[in-house]
Amino acid sequence: MNRETVFSFWNSMKFQPHESYPDFLKRIFSFQKPEFHFGVDKFFPSDSVRSKVDETSTFRNFFGDTVVFNLDDEQKHFIKEHFIAPLYLAAPECLAEQLNEQTLHMTLHDLNASNNCDASFLQKMFDTEILLSEVIRQANIQPQTITMTPTFVFNMVNTSLVLGLLPKTDKDYRNLMYLYSLIESVHSLPYPLTPHITLAYFNHNEFAGDSLYTLQNAVNAVNASIDRQFDICLSTENLYYQKFISMNDYFNIMNFASR
Repeated sequence: MNRETVFSFWNSMKFQPHESYPDFLKRIFSFQKPEFHFGVDKFFPSDSVRSKVDETSTFRNFFGDTVVFNLDDEQKHFIKEHFIAPLYLAAPECLAEQLNEQTLHMTLHDLNASNNCDASFLQKMFDTEILLSEVIRQANIQPQTITMTPTFVFNMVNTSLVLGLLPKTDKDYRNLMYLYSLIESVHSLPYPLTPHITLAYFNHNEFAGDSLYTLQNAVNAVNASIDRQFDICLSTENLYYQKFISMNDYFNIMNFASR
């Protein structure tokens, strides 16, 4: 979209989520289940994994931009200790290098990503940043919190193990989707929002046998231990446009909340 199209769309839009809250919940629980199964005897990671992780389980250079809710330090530590550590303790051979605790976040909206940081890609990111900064300025987003509750750890398109999150109420859902719609007006995605926190990327290589079943059992143990009273509070004070150079290196560029 060009600038005029974005602002015409955004300014005239009487916000209404594309999915109702009940429809959103129905979609989420159609694939996020308490019982985790790989469903195969030998697991092959997606091409997306191989673009991000090399043969030694180390994160490759991978460039792009995104919009995320940073978690506060207490939330990050809790996620690491209760969700990430058990997976690496059980089957580290199935997983890429561990994510830095400080990178943990909930992605609100994907933007641009590539292994090749050439001039045309940099121009795409620059154009996105300029348009997004104008949308944020006009939106005048006031400080607010959105309460999310955990669902289960699940396999995100054979790329990573993630912790699913749900807006706690219809109001939380509408507030979240309004923010999502602002970014969607700049960079439209071909898939709907599935809120989650990435816990671990899969290894570059396939795995099977004892390793597969050990990791599967570890995920089920984590899912069985999830406290349904545990909330993640997302704040627009921590909503950032970020750029990254790998899946372990993110940099805050622009904050969304009005000051």
